[in-house]
This record gives sequence, structure tokens and C-alpha cells, in this order.
Amino acid sequence: MEQEGLIVQVCGSRWKVAVADRNHGAGCPECAQLKRLMSAAETKVKKNGSLMEKRPDLVEEWDWEKNKRFQPSDVTSGSEKQAWWICKKCGANWQASIASRNRKESDGCPKCAQKSGAKKRYQKLLAENGSLRETHPEIAAEWDYEKNGSLTPDMVVSASGLHAWWRCGNFGASWSSVIDVRTRRKAVVFCRKCRRRIFEDNRKKKKMEHQ
Repeated sequence: MEQEGLIVQVCGSRWKVAVADRNHGAGCPECAQLKRLMSAAETKVKKNGSLMEKRPDLVEEWDWEKNKRFQPSDVTSGSEKQAWWICKKCGANWQASIASRNRKESDGCPKCAQKSGAKKRYQKLLAENGSLRETHPEIAAEWDYEKNGSLTPDMVVSASGLHAWWRCGNFGASWSSVIDVRTRRKAVVFCRKCRRRIFEDNRKKKKMEHQ
């Protein structure tokens, strides 16, 4: 009577099989299935072309370090396999299926997509409410272009919570203040030199009143 043996193969899988079947070449079922899958994948790549061939632009964002199980030459652009990607713009790392990245409506890097969405919303806000230069030209005239860098009064709204630098029209002094604070009707904001001058003028006025 033939005995069943517990076999350990190259892949590490364990399975039971009759000794007679092993003698006739019965191998590891896991390896056999993997071989069939690999053969089917190779056939699909040969028929439809690999990701490397069809979308070299996506391959530029391929994470070679994390995608060790397969390469762009092993899969098609329509593969549902999950792969790791590295954004060319911001360097962010994220995971997405190859097929989803191949679609025309793909957002690509989620971090960049979020920034792009925020930018579109702010542009809409500008169009609806007008820029600081349009709504408060007298305040925009004190904008410190040197310290604010690429940010200009045309790029912000009057209700913005951003800190910006201003240059006094009287003394040329530069100071920082939130845009929203400067544009509120009840909040009159001056530079330090102007505040000192106002304080001294008020003190002199009171002194003269008491003489």
C-alpha cells in the first residue's frame, strides 16, 4: 500500500501526495499555479504590450525600491495589481493600481491633487469676491513686495487669514499683520512708527489741554 508523504518544496509550501504520484512527477501545487499565472501574464504582456512600452511616462514615477515583486516590463497598463509610485513634482509616495493610473481621468499624486483642488477653490473665491487690490486699493498700496516674495495683492482676498508684510506710506517702515485684520472696518492698524507718533501727538494734545 502506498504511503502519503509530507513534502517541503522550494517555495516553502507543504502538501500531501502519494509517493507513486511523486515518482511520476507530481510537483508542488502552489508552484504549478504560480507558473500558470506567470505564463498567462507573459502571454497578456506579449499580446497587449507592457507598461514599460505603453506608458513610459508612468514608469518615470515607478517606485523601484518598493515594487520588488514585479517590474513595468512584467505587467500591462491595464493590470489591476497594486503598485507604489513616487511623484515627480513633490516626491510623495503612494499606492494605486496600475489600471487606475492608466485612466485619462486619473488624478495622479493625491497630495498634488489636493493642492490643485485647493487652488481651484481659491481662484473661485477670488473671482466671486475680488482681490485685495480690487476691494481695498488703499491697503494694497502698502504691500511690501520685497518681503512678500511672489505673493501679490492680486492673489489674496480681503478676508484672508494669511500673514503679510506691509510698508508704511508715511515712514517706509515694514511690519507684519494678518490681511483680514487690516481690512476690517473697526480694526485700524498702523506701523510701529505711526503708532508712536500718534501716541506722542495725543500726549502733547492732552498736556496742552491741561495748561
